[in-house]
Amino acid sequence: MNIAIISQYYPASYRPGFDTEFAQFVRDGHDIAIYSSGSMGSADNETIARFKLDQRTINYPNTVRDVPKYLGRIVTSLVRRPSFCLRAAGLARRVQGSTRRRITEWARMLVLPEHAPDLWLIHNLTSAIAFTWLDRLYPGVPIGLYYHGPEVPRYTGELSPAEVQTVFDECDVVFTNTRFMMQHLVERGCAPAKLRVVPGGFDFEKFPQGLPRTFRPNGRLRLISAGRLSEEKGMQFALEAVRDVIREGMRDVSFTIVGEGHLRRSLEQFVRDNALSDHVRFLGTLSSNELFREVANADALILPSIVFGNFIENQARIVQETLLLRTTVITTMVGGVPESIPDAMRPFAIPPEDSAALAMAIRRLAEVSPDDLAKLGDASRDWVRKHYDIRTINDRLLQMTLGHADPAPDTRWVTEVPALQ
Repeated sequence: MNIAIISQYYPASYRPGFDTEFAQFVRDGHDIAIYSSGSMGSADNETIARFKLDQRTINYPNTVRDVPKYLGRIVTSLVRRPSFCLRAAGLARRVQGSTRRRITEWARMLVLPEHAPDLWLIHNLTSAIAFTWLDRLYPGVPIGLYYHGPEVPRYTGELSPAEVQTVFDECDVVFTNTRFMMQHLVERGCAPAKLRVVPGGFDFEKFPQGLPRTFRPNGRLRLISAGRLSEEKGMQFALEAVRDVIREGMRDVSFTIVGEGHLRRSLEQFVRDNALSDHVRFLGTLSSNELFREVANADALILPSIVFGNFIENQARIVQETLLLRTTVITTMVGGVPESIPDAMRPFAIPPEDSAALAMAIRRLAEVSPDDLAKLGDASRDWVRKHYDIRTINDRLLQMTLGHADPAPDTRWVTEVPALQ
């Protein structure tokens, strides 16, 4: 099958799920082309290199300032496929907005293939808004939109409701990771009949069963968090909870923070102000392999995310990755996260923006013996393997986009765990 994929950024080190999905398509014998406006972060990882995903990536102009870089490709298009270029020009003339926008849209069209793929798969609204004419340029080709979650205000800004509605109307099917986010999409204007719940999957080869694990070595509780250091990730509440348990006498505890963001300096200042430097370390951005090593050497991951502006967590892939490494998770009950953890982790699920509840969860975890932590880890790993196999998920994604699967929005094949109320 010829699959054309659109993503705002690729390669994108903050989206390892893209690597997993795209590589599985290649494994399954599909011919894929990935269209992106550029890369973000490092493209140096084993999956991209092994499946030559960077060589399958074609950049497109994001603004009119980018267009001169594509003049060679535009001229080649005009010479080799004049009828396609004329059809694209006709569509570009009908684009609402300025002349600069129409030029950008036309140049973007000329980057795309002349011959229609079997389907289009677009990752997230911000990408889809740049291609709202896709169904007219390639009539009859199914379009699937994968909605990973709402925009982060600081990084994306607020999208026009009219543009968002146009995207929903033009896509044949809209995927998202959880039932919670499906309801959010209905409230945002997407027709319920178009919605499907399909979580992000994992390549289990990256998480081998036999990796040695130790828990609470010498009685020390090792905590870790990973993500953007910005408001929506709630890292301040995690630090407050760690401060509180230490003040109450739990001295044998460490907290590792992985990630970068504009709040890093203020979080580091909080650590200094509260004499936590012997307990808290900041590692900055790590590669996926480095992050997995850190998580595998921790007793628990803390996901303290909160609702902030438009943002709310959806699946939170780091949670399932952590469970595959047999590490416990402490999560807030926001968005789709409660659907994305097994029953065994529910005693450690807490309300958001509640450092006291988070401190209580840490104390509860400290009472679990190393042997019981190992049993929790094994059971949680098995749960993820049952529900998040990228092979099953990719096949379902394609079948739904092509209209070959049951059209009813049914999540039973994904998870049988009800959302927390």
